[in-house]
Amino acid sequence: SIRRRLPGFDLDVEWSAGDGVAALFGPSVWMPRALGVACVAGTTWLLYRLVRPAAGSFGAFATSVAFGGAMCWRSTDGGYPAACETFMVACSVLALSLIARAWSLPSPRSGWLALCGAGFALGAAVSFKQEH
Repeated sequence: SIRRRLPGFDLDVEWSAGDGVAALFGPSVWMPRALGVACVAGTTWLLYRLVRPAAGSFGAFATSVAFGGAMCWRSTDGGYPAACETFMVACSVLALSLIARAWSLPSPRSGWLALCGAGFALGAAVSFKQEH
């Protein structure tokens, strides 16, 4: 792995995810990018589901289009879908979605699993943004 060849890099989620993709599909630049595009698509879908109850279908669609467009702009590294920010944003939106799900459940006791998942997702988001 590249992490083992370069001294000074800590074990974090980004490098571990890259190692996992390389172990499954071989060293390639296309699979991490495909994973990044899938993360953007999944995050767009989660944003739609998150915003729709509060803003309606049109507001959720506008939010999804704005997010999808912002992730594709050249000035926001749209040409590099495997950048750590893609996965950081996906984990952050997943955490927000899990918190909203826990909030909407009838009993506080029934939302504990969603809140634990949100904590793990936020931890992963922070790990993706860690500087080396």
